[in-house]
Amino acid sequence: MVLDNVILSAKCPKVVARLQQAYQSWWKSIEHADDNYTPFIINPEKQNTIMITTQNLMGERVYYSAHDNRAGKLATNGYTYIDVEKPGRYKISLYRWPKELNLPLTAKTQDFVVDPKIHDRDFPFYHAKSAALSIQKASLNLGEKNFSAKVSPKNHSIDFIVELAKGEQQIRTEFELTNGDKTCAYYTYIEAVN
Repeated sequence: MVLDNVILSAKCPKVVARLQQAYQSWWKSIEHADDNYTPFIINPEKQNTIMITTQNLMGERVYYSAHDNRAGKLATNGYTYIDVEKPGRYKISLYRWPKELNLPLTAKTQDFVVDPKIHDRDFPFYHAKSAALSIQKASLNLGEKNFSAKVSPKNHSIDFIVELAKGEQQIRTEFELTNGDKTCAYYTYIEAVN
């Protein structure tokens, strides 16, 4: 393939130059696009439950991979935006694990068992050990509104019932650990309250 590119470059230098220029122009047009965000639309008529994970967060230090989340790496100062199309009462639930796992906030998951017949032994996710976090407090920030609650070892989530006004607003979550460290909620669910 590389040899083909060298031959093409030698035979068609004008075409290669034009393609390189087109690529550079395209790259220049998108290089700052990662600074843009698309808010989560909050409208139960379109989607009943919105799930926000650390993969959706912007900020100082956020993690995008499942193996970092399993290991309990601390994602700090993460935030995203919601656009409330249908204002009203909503339940915003902060979780350490996906709610389908039905695990307490302070628990760890079962470590992954690698079966060499079906798994790539070198894939990092399979070697990520699960870590329990000693979460003692959960906080939610919605623009100017702040909410917090203590965490018990039996809590699977911390739920906040809030009134969401129409329009776009920043949402920020936080778990405080017993040693004072802080991390974002790994999973946040938003759903309308009837």
